[in-house]
Amino acid sequence: MTVQRTDPYPGSSFVVEIDGVSEVDIMRVELPRSELDEVAHREGAEPTREARKQPGLARYSRLVLHRSLDGRTDLYDWWSQARDGAPAVDRNVAVSLLDESRSSTVWRWEFSAAFPAAYYFSPLDAASSDIVIETIEIAFDRMRIE
Repeated sequence: MTVQRTDPYPGSSFVVEIDGVSEVDIMRVELPRSELDEVAHREGAEPTREARKQPGLARYSRLVLHRSLDGRTDLYDWWSQARDGAPAVDRNVAVSLLDESRSSTVWRWEFSAAFPAAYYFSPLDAASSDIVIETIEIAFDRMRIE
């Protein structure tokens, strides 16, 4: 599904889908960092003291979603279920980057077995007119780009 072109895509046109949440309306997405562990090994009979390296386990930082606080409790309810140990809190999450016309997906990140690992709000400040931002950090088992 990825679409390649010479001009880069702007990062302002995207859609977030979470299983079980009808309208997500996310205003900012922080995509996770992906890393592979380095596994160092050496055969005992090798004449060198330098280790050979090979890729190990994949690790990911959290997917972070921000939206304006509007009274919906769907993200809090999901976090609350995970906190309370409810069964089947894992969900699939997808972030789709759209073209400028918002008519087609040009890149899609899919996160499987995802669950909320942190949930918080922006500060409340009587001297500011900023809107309140609801933030959820999502841990997951696997990331796939389609």
